[in-house]
Amino acid sequence: MEPLRAALIATSRIAEVTTKGLSEPSRAAPIVPTMRRLAAIAWPKSVVSEMLVEAGTIGWERRGGVRDDRGKVEGMSDQTDTDALRTENAALRAEHAALHGRGAGRWEPNARGRLEQAALELYGERGFDQTTVAQIAMRAGLTERTFFRHFVDKREVLFWGAGALQELLVGAVADAPAPLLPLDAVAAGLVAVAAPLQERRELARQRQRIIVANAELHERELIKLATLASALADTLRRRGVEDPAASLAAEAGIAVFKIAFERWVDETNQRDFRELIRESFATLKAVTAGG
Repeated sequence: MEPLRAALIATSRIAEVTTKGLSEPSRAAPIVPTMRRLAAIAWPKSVVSEMLVEAGTIGWERRGGVRDDRGKVEGMSDQTDTDALRTENAALRAEHAALHGRGAGRWEPNARGRLEQAALELYGERGFDQTTVAQIAMRAGLTERTFFRHFVDKREVLFWGAGALQELLVGAVADAPAPLLPLDAVAAGLVAVAAPLQERRELARQRQRIIVANAELHERELIKLATLASALADTLRRRGVEDPAASLAAEAGIAVFKIAFERWVDETNQRDFRELIRESFATLKAVTAGG
């Protein structure tokens, strides 16, 4: 994040020099598009929103108005529109303060976790298709606006961690000791992935029940696993493993992961996820060896 923050600071300094003499919103306005592009790369909307508020630009950016050096807002038909824009800017500042714990507002801790828990509860009680975003936000004690700051839609509540999971798995396989055979490198990667998942066992159980009960969600889960297998195969190729060995090892590894995961989320099973993965790989090797 630091390189991006440095880039933003540099951009803002350039804007300050090139717009010297203009009012504060106009001086900040040139960096708004840059902020938005940086947000798309690495920052959550809330972080960029905070920067825009501190720069005094959030109201101007939303309406598209820019002040000139006389204080008039270009693109506004008259002073009434200018006053309305000032009012909107003030309201957005107050809203931001309420969401981020400034002034009279109240900071909402662990919003993502609360929304996720509320969604899983409602999906279990009402069914996925029958649950709305409004109901999730209400159950969590938050607003719909807050929901959409964290999730694109209600499906993403169930799949938001897929990217991080893939990144962790690919990184662990890439960093596995060079002498390891392809399947052993995959096993090492899956064990590494299992460690952080161990603490989310109850949530994983709730999630699995919901996905199994819904054909569309189950199909998306299979697509996620196929994407993981493809990423694994690419990583093995970069380790020097040729096809078809790379593809076979990746597909076998994901099959092991799927079976171990299903055993791990079983209500009657209290064993460690990593232990189940190692055991499943040992069983696979025994089966392929004819044991």
